[in-house]
Amino acid sequence: MTSFTKAIYSTRYFDWVFALGAVLCLMVLLFSASREFPLPPLPSQPVLYGLILCATVFAIALLSCLTSRLDHRYADDYLFQLLAQSAMIAVVAIILVSVAKDLVLLPLFGGSQAPLMTVTVIPVVGLSWAIGYFFLRLRGTGA
Repeated sequence: MTSFTKAIYSTRYFDWVFALGAVLCLMVLLFSASREFPLPPLPSQPVLYGLILCATVFAIALLSCLTSRLDHRYADDYLFQLLAQSAMIAVVAIILVSVAKDLVLLPLFGGSQAPLMTVTVIPVVGLSWAIGYFFLRLRGTGA
């Protein structure tokens, strides 16, 4: 392993990345959650749009699988488990935040049933990933 990959795949590096990412995501959430964003127009060709979206999901999922192999190759077992488990926490968190928004927050604040926008989804995933990372970093992965 080169010194560059050794530096990138260190817990100290990821500590900084997740700390800065959490602060950035928290700021975006605080300043964008109360703003209204217009819904994008519906696609003029929904079937074609759906096919392109499915192909994009497939391509990005395949690319993610391939890059995950790099993580597994260069990261030690502890760091790989830490990243994988904290990513799963982020996935579960965005699902539960979406449900909580519809069932609790909107009725409480009298909002409409607008979907979570990208400007909100990405910071929620980033912040929950960082929280999961630091929680597991302090508690351990159990692996």
